[in-house]
Amino acid sequence: MKRFCPLLCLLLLPLSGCAAQKEQKLLDDFSAALNQRQDVALVASLRAVYDDGSFDFRLQYREGPEGPVVTVMEPEELEGLSVTLREDGSLLHYGELHLETGDLDEEGLSPLTALPLLLESLRHPCAQSFRQEGGLLVVSLVPDDERQLDVYFEQETMTPRRAEIVSEGKLRIACEVESWN
Repeated sequence: MKRFCPLLCLLLLPLSGCAAQKEQKLLDDFSAALNQRQDVALVASLRAVYDDGSFDFRLQYREGPEGPVVTVMEPEELEGLSVTLREDGSLLHYGELHLETGDLDEEGLSPLTALPLLLESLRHPCAQSFRQEGGLLVVSLVPDDERQLDVYFEQETMTPRRAEIVSEGKLRIACEVESWN
């Protein structure tokens, strides 16, 4: 799929009113600070929603010298398994154990790629809209033409607290950020 985000952002820019300018500046400042860091780490609980059911994971994300490293904290059967994510897929392995988490969409979204997608979208945001919900600033990001990410921030600190990834019109990932460093 071709990326249309820059064009979409340019088209939506005139539609963003004065109220959104403050939120856009907060997002731009957050993104600039994030782009200066190479030590981002977070822990998140997420629910992956497949067509035939859902599965819960607790994952740790950290940036390593060779790329993002995602470590499974739960489910218990997979605790401690980790993978350095690269372009060639989301196969999790440890010794003799191999687990294919399965893709949630045609673009390769999986529980293991959800947090790297979130970070990449925050580093290069294409904001579609801003709103307030439950005392949090909700930013709708459009990383490509098939997905939308709603990221819930504490507005004062711009700390991400939740994220939802919608792909092909369906909620695929619901994520609660437990810690953000």
